Amino acid sequence: MDLARPGLGAACDPAEPAFFSDGPVKAAALLGLGRSEEASLAIGTFEALANAAGRSSCLAQAARLRGNLASTSGEPAEAVEYFRTGLTYLAGMGLAYEEARIRLALGQALIADGRPGDARVELAAAGATLAGLGARPLLADCTEALQACSSRLYHVPADVYLTPAELKVLQLVQSGLTNRCVAERLCVHIKTVETHLA
Repeated sequence: MDLARPGLGAACDPAEPAFFSDGPVKAAALLGLGRSEEASLAIGTFEALANAAGRSSCLAQAARLRGNLASTSGEPAEAVEYFRTGLTYLAGMGLAYEEARIRLALGQALIADGRPGDARVELAAAGATLAGLGARPLLADCTEALQACSSRLYHVPADVYLTPAELKVLQLVQSGLTNRCVAERLCVHIKTVETHLA
């Protein structure tokens, strides 16, 4: 037992996917707080640990987080590539929930990248898996994103002033995120997001 290896856990089984690190949780929290640079550093630390341990499932998590970072930075094409990389790492591992999470994020990035047809394919696959797993919150996000493939374009007249908060909500929604995902990312209540979109 090696207690001196931070992030790997006290008793790490060498078989996939047994691996522990607070890196993904920390990176997701930092992304939610809008602290992108710190999130990127946390992801990098986690990637280094995952690489050193040879953990493909963790590299897939890191790719998902990198994709989320690219999405929040307004880089949907880059996000798409990260999410596809994450799916490659998961190939044949049987980690249905993590694969569905990545497919959902990929679908949202494809919407933001102007590819609703490709998005529907990924979102349908994610939705089928999430339904089978009974993962209702993510399934709701998936259903909302499928509806967004054709109905989430907001046009703001030139004479309308948006506050920075309203503008951020609008940008995240147009990138393909669901209202609930936007609320989580911005650490606000979903009603706040809905009010900003009204």
